[in-house]
Amino acid sequence: MKVIKFFTAILAAAVMFTACEKENATQNGGNGSNDDNSTVVEEEEMPDVEAVDGKVVVVLNAVDSAFVCGDIYLTGSFANWDAANAVKFVPVDGLKTWFKAEYTPDADPSACKAAHAKADGTFTYDYEWTADLEVIDGDAEAVDNGFGNINNLSVKGTGVVYVKVDKWAADPCSEQEEEEPVEPGEAKDITVKAKAPATWTNTITAWVWPTGGDGKEVTPTKEGDWYVVTENCAELNIIFKNGEGWNGNANQTEDIKGLTEDSCYELAQEGEAKATATAVDCE
Repeated sequence: MKVIKFFTAILAAAVMFTACEKENATQNGGNGSNDDNSTVVEEEEMPDVEAVDGKVVVVLNAVDSAFVCGDIYLTGSFANWDAANAVKFVPVDGLKTWFKAEYTPDADPSACKAAHAKADGTFTYDYEWTADLEVIDGDAEAVDNGFGNINNLSVKGTGVVYVKVDKWAADPCSEQEEEEPVEPGEAKDITVKAKAPATWTNTITAWVWPTGGDGKEVTPTKEGDWYVVTENCAELNIIFKNGEGWNGNANQTEDIKGLTEDSCYELAQEGEAKATATAVDCE
C-alpha cells in the first residue's frame, strides 16, 4: 500500500512539473525563446488586411526562428534600396506574429525585402529575411536578389501580399558583448580612381561607405579613362558598379575595403563573377 501511495505521489509531481514547464515556455510569447533556444510560437489566424489604393501592402508573418525583439523595416526599389527610405512594419490588430507595411510601387513588378532592425532601431541588411521566404497569398514571388539568394519579393501591380519568414539571415535578438570602441582616424579627402572593363557599358556608379558608417550610391566623375570618387572620411570602402542599383555579380566589383589614402585600380571581369580590382599606379 505504501509503495502505491509513493508511486502516485511521484506521478503527481511529474505532472505538475510538466505543466509548469509548458506554462513557462508559453509565457515566452511568439517572439521569444526558452532556455534551449527553441522558439514557442502560438499560431495566429491570418488577418484580413484591406488594400490601399495605389499601394502595395506587405503583410509579414514572422514565425519559427524569426525572432522579433524590435522594429522590422521594408525597403526596395521604391526606396532605391536606401536604408534611409525604409518603411517600418507595424503589428496587425495587436497580433504578435503578423506585421504590415505599405509602399507606392515605382515599377511593375516592384521589388522589396524586409529586415529586422539593429538593437538601436536602425535598418541593416545583416538581419534581412532569408531565401526561406514563402508567399502565402497575393500576386508576388520570391526572386534572385542579384547575389544568388532567392530573397527579393517581386510584386505585380498593387494590392495585398502575404508572406511568411522563418528566419533572419542572423539572429538580431541574441545578447552580444559590446565591442571596444575603435577611435576613428582623422577624416580627410580620399580619392579612388578606377578603369572599368570594356564590357561595362552602362552608367558607372559606386557604392561607398566609411568604415563603421552608412553607405550610399554615387556617380563618379570622368577623367580620361579613370572613373573618380572622392569622399571625406578616415577609412573608405567602395564597390564600383556597372549601372545603378544592384544588377548581379557581373556588374559590380569585389569589396575594396580599408582605404586610408588615394588609390587607383584596374577592373577586370569574366563570366558571372564579381570584377576584380587590381591596384595600379595612378598615371
